[in-house]
Amino acid sequence: MYRDSLAVGIDKLGRLAATIGELRRVPRLTAVKAQTWIAEQLLIEYREGQDPYGRPWAPLRPATLAIHGPPPLTRSGMLRVDTAVRLLEGARNGLMLEAGRDYAYFHQVGFRHRGGKDVPARKIFPDRGMPRRWREILERAAKEAIAEIRGHK
Repeated sequence: MYRDSLAVGIDKLGRLAATIGELRRVPRLTAVKAQTWIAEQLLIEYREGQDPYGRPWAPLRPATLAIHGPPPLTRSGMLRVDTAVRLLEGARNGLMLEAGRDYAYFHQVGFRHRGGKDVPARKIFPDRGMPRRWREILERAAKEAIAEIRGHK
């Protein structure tokens, strides 16, 4: 009787260890699945002229509107095109957000122009918690990652 209980316990520990091993794959697979969706969400935000939280960017000044129409940050299109979502390298799990142009920083935080005019922040990346849309993307990616892993048992 004691041996049977011990054998059952060892079997359960073995299955638990296997499950933990499978779950270790979830963060990386979630990042892989979310990468394209987050990049697409960034493109939508540029196109709609809004930050990751859904708030519209500050409107362009009349002088800037004379050069190009709305939305802001889209005159050449290079900032949008060069903004990237990359997988962290090596054994690290997660995504890295990259603004492909150095001047993106100034738009993220706002700045004062040479002429003394304040340019308001037009946030490209989240800065105060996970935006609802991004959270939904990550949740969907995690659910798909778990389902994929469970399907490979």
